[in-house]
Amino acid sequence: MKLILFCIIMSSALVTYGQKSTFVSTYCNHVKAWSNNTGGLIQLPVYNGQGGLVINPSDDEDYPVSSIFSLATILGGYADGALKGMFITNNDYIVPPFNKFNNIPGPVENGSDYYPQYNKIWQVRSWEVLALIDDYNDNKKIDSKPSDHILSWPGRGNKYSKNYDGIIWPDRDLAPFYDQNKDGIYDPYSGDYPIPDPACPNKIPGDMNWSLYHGANASMEIQTLNFAFASDINPILNNTIFSTITIYNTNNNVKDAKFGIYFDFDLGCIKDDYIGSSSATNSVYVYNKTEIDLNPCVEPGAHYNAYREKSPMTSLTCLNRRMDGTIVYDKAANNAAATDPGSPLNFYNYISNRWLNNVNLTYGGNGYDLNSTNNTKYIYPSSPSNPSGWSMKTLGKDFIDPRGFMNFDLGTLNNGQSIRLDFAMTYHKADLTTDHFSRVDTMLSNISLIKDIAYECFDSEEHNEKCIGDCVWPGDTDHNGIVNNLDILNIGPALKSSGAKRELYADFWNPFYSDEWSKNTFQNLNYKHIDCNGSGSINQEDFNAVTNNFFSRNQTYSTWGGYNVEGNDLTFGDLEDSLKGGEEFELEMIFAKNNNFSLFGMAYSVEFDTTLLTLTDVVFEKRWLDKKSPPNFVLEKEKGKLHFGIVKNLGVNAIVHDVPLGILKFRVKDNFEGKYKTLLKYTNYEKIDADGRISELTASNKALVVANPITTIDKEFDGFLLYPNPTIEFVFIKSKEVYVKAELFDVLGVKYEFKVENNSFRAEDVPSGAYMARLTDENGVRRMHRLIVIK
Repeated sequence: MKLILFCIIMSSALVTYGQKSTFVSTYCNHVKAWSNNTGGLIQLPVYNGQGGLVINPSDDEDYPVSSIFSLATILGGYADGALKGMFITNNDYIVPPFNKFNNIPGPVENGSDYYPQYNKIWQVRSWEVLALIDDYNDNKKIDSKPSDHILSWPGRGNKYSKNYDGIIWPDRDLAPFYDQNKDGIYDPYSGDYPIPDPACPNKIPGDMNWSLYHGANASMEIQTLNFAFASDINPILNNTIFSTITIYNTNNNVKDAKFGIYFDFDLGCIKDDYIGSSSATNSVYVYNKTEIDLNPCVEPGAHYNAYREKSPMTSLTCLNRRMDGTIVYDKAANNAAATDPGSPLNFYNYISNRWLNNVNLTYGGNGYDLNSTNNTKYIYPSSPSNPSGWSMKTLGKDFIDPRGFMNFDLGTLNNGQSIRLDFAMTYHKADLTTDHFSRVDTMLSNISLIKDIAYECFDSEEHNEKCIGDCVWPGDTDHNGIVNNLDILNIGPALKSSGAKRELYADFWNPFYSDEWSKNTFQNLNYKHIDCNGSGSINQEDFNAVTNNFFSRNQTYSTWGGYNVEGNDLTFGDLEDSLKGGEEFELEMIFAKNNNFSLFGMAYSVEFDTTLLTLTDVVFEKRWLDKKSPPNFVLEKEKGKLHFGIVKNLGVNAIVHDVPLGILKFRVKDNFEGKYKTLLKYTNYEKIDADGRISELTASNKALVVANPITTIDKEFDGFLLYPNPTIEFVFIKSKEVYVKAELFDVLGVKYEFKVENNSFRAEDVPSGAYMARLTDENGVRRMHRLIVIK
């Protein structure tokens, strides 16, 4: 069974703060890298027996094969005589006494406090950037709203971050961007956009994500930018993930500062991995003991997917800084000085190229020899093709679970100093023109190509032309620019259909080229749009794409879709139409109450007023549509809205009558005074038949009156108050006088007259606007007062 590094230092302060790290995948080419925002450079969100760097993600669902289990950033040094740093493992636990070494999402200015708005990874894809560039280039201004991802990108001085994330960022360099007007401030409406290298404005990654975290006591911060490029002409670029690590120090100074990348390579099967290091290329790498990966690969309680191709390799390369050492140990070996680190000092020893007991790395064998004075910096520095060199091959001993550290000596970090390190993680297919171990030499020579292209200012579109026209946007099966509940309807009748497979099998929100399928829907939309992940087959995974991309929208979006027609297909159950503040109630959703209905699926939304009502629960019935085979369904929430969708998987239309769709549970808010009318209403509804034909439904709304009692007039009160002001409909008069009539006059002199009862009236059918209210009491005395009406 895979022995995960369980250590007392934690990747995020789960116990202290009750929050897990945020995870995201970088994916636009032949490799997919999962990472988190607290130091997990490669890290799966949930351990599934495989690793965090997935190769050929088109097989991700049924046969994921990885080449790296995990990578993590380690930073340590001495300030004011004490060890400070940021130490991370794969584990989700914090154990005293080392809680103070927690990693916390967000900038170092936050100190030891945790703020949930920073527990995020900011991600942008190339289509979003290219849409903004096209918008700017036509007339040198932005005419359409940029995507939310671009507007919330944490570039220096971003004034939109507060609205999107509730964040006011410190005034310093953060996420990189191209500064169109060179004013030093990130503003997409000035034509600015996210990019890894501002000096190369056309080098736009297919996917990029940025995050930052700091040590609870370290006074140091690490920013991480991961990105990748899709390439039709460069296979090495198409198999590489890039990472830029920026270290920022706010201590007076940190002496003997060290930085390390903890690596745990798992090249397919974990039982036949060899690791090497190359100081000439600043790389560590993994290759297999034999040309054919061990398969089946089974350990007690675990099964690992092996490679089905010959002898692949994976390298981790620092592109801009000299690597100062490497060290490798076997987790499964019985050596207390060479096992998983168990304290901050253990980590610091490893990233200083020393064993846990502070003994130096020595040349030869496994690098641990108490009797040797032949110290060295690099373990297994020779290619396995060299029979007289020092490699894991010539060592002749199998490691069960090798792992280690790639290290950098940073010297002294001054206050306010930043250091940048650029890395590339590359999967190398075997050079079949040579023998198994000589393929390592081919890989090492190809690393120079990675370095060249990493700093080349190429135009991304020369490597991967953007899709224009009838592109597939995964999840948007009705092709209206947004993924929502209506999109699951097209999938149901189309299940098990097959057609052209896309070159990139993926379901992330991005425009993809796809060949036409031979079949169109009744709405004359080609079936390629229903094959959300591009697998060439419409199946359950396409439903997952709708769920994963729900609410995603592109620049063509204008309307949600569906129908809004008055009628009685969708209705609400009976309920008293007057409710008090603080009262809880349930409301049943009903379909086809008055007649039989034939359908294969349906989708609809429900809207309610969040200023008056709090949704406490939703019970959604699923089996009514098909009691033999569970239908597919979706339920998504946003403020004041619920979005439902349900569709059968097979068979013919269902004939239904008087169907209870579910129950909505609400609580009337009690933070208001007076009486209001509110509506619960169905919106954007439609149905689909087994032949794929979409047609309208009808619906009726539910009107409710909610009220909090009018405040009792204080005997000492001798004033006059008209409230609420502004009002939606109901108006109350606080006064010792009894009023009987109200007249509202708009700016044109148009009058609206109302009868006043119990010192209140209902401004029904009054348009929004400013009015002069003339109020007449029982003695005929009039009073004038200004009133604002908002509908």
